[in-house]
Amino acid sequence: MSAAGRGARHWKNKPMGSSPIQTDADYRAAVDEIRALWDAEAGSADEDRLDVLATLVDAYERQHWPASPTPKQD
Repeated sequence: MSAAGRGARHWKNKPMGSSPIQTDADYRAAVDEIRALWDAEAGSADEDRLDVLATLVDAYERQHWPASPTPKQD
């Protein structure tokens, strides 16, 4: 297994919200887990995990792929 794969596996096993997503492998693992949790039951631990993962993924995406500012129109 590649180092990136080991890193993603290690990240996924961390307690929920214990660290930000730091690598592309972490990001891919988080997105995969979001897909698996998408239909989580309202109020469940899975829904809580989904919410935390979505927040972490959003932060990673904003840092690595910031949106271009909209040009100001006069």
